[in-house]
Amino acid sequence: MLKQNLRKKVSSVASIIEITLSILILLIIIVTGIELFMKLFAMISGLFLGKNSWNYRVLFDIAIELIIAIEFVKMLSKHSMGSAIEVLVFVIAKRVIIDGSNATALDVILFVLAFGILFAVRKYLHMDNAPMGEAMVYSAKTSVTEICKLYKTTIPAELGQTIGQAVESCLTASGRAVAAGEQVAFKGFVAKVETVQDNAVESIEIISK
Repeated sequence: MLKQNLRKKVSSVASIIEITLSILILLIIIVTGIELFMKLFAMISGLFLGKNSWNYRVLFDIAIELIIAIEFVKMLSKHSMGSAIEVLVFVIAKRVIIDGSNATALDVILFVLAFGILFAVRKYLHMDNAPMGEAMVYSAKTSVTEICKLYKTTIPAELGQTIGQAVESCLTASGRAVAAGEQVAFKGFVAKVETVQDNAVESIEIISK
């Protein structure tokens, strides 16, 4: 019991740190987005006044950095390999677009190979599908739509918009408490409550059938 409580506390602290980092990154994204629009406005104004030239590469650099940061936040929230692949794709795309003018023939070949490997991994390892017969832990905030897509199933909309809400609705309807270890069977998978915080499901272990 002590190990389980410690595991829950460590998981809770890790989740709080992860959420805090995500919020900080989002704030940085907002500030950088404002900076991007200010640079764009200054650049357009300078063109009309004849004070400077159009340097679109600076805007592209900031824009792609923003996209990478947004995808990184999505990766933290989704906890899936597919989102990690998307981050890597945008990182490589930044190297190709922004730094491509200084790239050698070998660099171009490596860029193409990297893209090919990432898409092959995504296709043949089925990043968009849940591994059959295996258990994976998801945040309770993961949307029902995403879970249904991963496990090729349907969950009644009235149960809630997130998998956590759906599990809580099923437990409440059956008269069971929202507690770690409780399980709910859906078509195609079994959802097991992994951690609970403030009487609400925090994370769920899903075991595909």
